[in-house]
Amino acid sequence: MLRITKDEKGFTLIELMVVIVVIGILMGVMGMAYTGMIKRAENLKIDANLRNLYMAARVAVLDGQGATLGEQEDIEALVDWFETEGYLGKGDIDTDEIEEYTVDVDGDGRDATVTATYKEGEDGERTYPSN
Repeated sequence: MLRITKDEKGFTLIELMVVIVVIGILMGVMGMAYTGMIKRAENLKIDANLRNLYMAARVAVLDGQGATLGEQEDIEALVDWFETEGYLGKGDIDTDEIEEYTVDVDGDGRDATVTATYKEGEDGERTYPSN
């Protein structure tokens, strides 16, 4: 039979359990912080896309291209047109959820009203510039 004498070193079961519990608590706290960071990053991406679409449409309208904006069949074609004409750089818009975005132009020239919108879920939406 194996016996541990007082001069042998080692951790007790209680000490090991305390360390495991502390590690679990730290992982729980870090997991919640990580989830919050992901949501904030997604919100920043949406805001950047809205701002870029708005600015590209606004400049295109000021260049007299307002009618051409309305000729684009969908948002993907519009983003491609913006990139082709130089109003957006390649990759300025994250196209993961591009079908959720719309760009509306009312009028032409300096008096035109341009709005970029992102549809959030069933009921919500975000617009740039915000109302």
